[in-house]
Amino acid sequence: LFINQGKLISHAIPRYSAICLAKANGQWIPKIISNQAEYPPETELALGGFFTILKDGEVQDFPSFSLDSRTAIGITKDERYLIILYIEGNNKKLSTGLSYEESALVMKAAGAWNALQMDGGSSSGLSVVHKDIMDKITLPVANILGFTTTFQ
Repeated sequence: LFINQGKLISHAIPRYSAICLAKANGQWIPKIISNQAEYPPETELALGGFFTILKDGEVQDFPSFSLDSRTAIGITKDERYLIILYIEGNNKKLSTGLSYEESALVMKAAGAWNALQMDGGSSSGLSVVHKDIMDKITLPVANILGFTTTFQ
């Protein structure tokens, strides 16, 4: 799922989760949904991921256990803060990565109330000011979550 400026760019896949953002009173309000097809009509920006790993403060069940690089996005209970998790797992000399459940536990410990797993493995990476901090993205990816800031 990808929605930009309220326009559906890429279709929803119901079995996967997404983060949706809408504006209310000049503030961005984030929401994590477990079914991409159920995005709120007021959504201005949405980015699809894989699975909801934390819902209403509860770690979700996962049918399999695998360790890998992980990228997850969480939202605090008051919906004021986004929490971004990136765990390197491709270079086993640095880290073995995390499971979905372990990712959920880290997100919960960091203050997330709801969280979704974006992706992992070689389509997940972290860069700051054009420098790869962890993992180069080695596959073509459909979308990238990025942030910009202005320092004063």
